[in-house]
Amino acid sequence: MHVLSHALHYGTEVFERARCYDTTRGPAIFRWEEHLDRLYDSAKFYEMEIPFSREELTEATLELRVHAVDRNPDRDAVERSD
Repeated sequence: MHVLSHALHYGTEVFERARCYDTTRGPAIFRWEEHLDRLYDSAKFYEMEIPFSREELTEATLELRVHAVDRNPDRDAVERSD
């Protein structure tokens, strides 16, 4: 690794932010599949392995949303996956 490498000084990460809305049918994550596509594509570009399935990330994100609503029920949320 070169001494001036970005990863050495700042770290390299991939992440996605997704807006989640409460609906009468429960939480709805706006364009979730597209967000997951970009997340996995970005990780692949950097040769990073995401150790979770798309389903596991979806379940975890929805669970986080439930806890966020418990703490602040009057807001929609922006979820960050990294």
